[in-house]
Amino acid sequence: MAGSSHIDLTMQLRLAQVLKKIRLFESLADQVLYQVAKTMDTRYFQENFVIFEKGDKADALYVVKSGKVLIYQPDKYKGVAEEIAVLGENDYFGEMGLVSQKPRNASARTLEDSLLFVLTKDEFLRLLNETPQIATDIMQTYMQREKDNKKRTFRMQMMAKHEDWAAILSEIVDGEDNPQK
Repeated sequence: MAGSSHIDLTMQLRLAQVLKKIRLFESLADQVLYQVAKTMDTRYFQENFVIFEKGDKADALYVVKSGKVLIYQPDKYKGVAEEIAVLGENDYFGEMGLVSQKPRNASARTLEDSLLFVLTKDEFLRLLNETPQIATDIMQTYMQREKDNKKRTFRMQMMAKHEDWAAILSEIVDGEDNPQK
């Protein structure tokens, strides 16, 4: 079962420092991060509570205040989950759900009673409408991240092509060394 409440000023200040570590928010000024933290709620989840499942609508960012959360890939055929990560205090997950229309690509479940900070997509969008500078900063970060991802993908494709050519050349050389092949 989950419960919800707003966070006090001291927690907002601590939370703003955690948000600064999230790539999506890293370019934001401290005052803007305080605004983001102010819109977040805390939610209590009991042990073994499924926060979301793979394929669910991605609609919130979570920051662990206390407790532990398992991020996993469910395997319906084997009945065993593949662990991706175990998250604890000040760890976060779900940030791309704020800017993406894609469904969740993994599941999340508490391993013990946990208290999480939550920023819903609706609150995030409201904040963007009220503070256009946040939208500009986050969009620049998001675009840079996408550009970096495209470069990484291109490099990986080029490396794969080089490996293919190396394998072909190796076969040719081996064939010249062993004419019986």
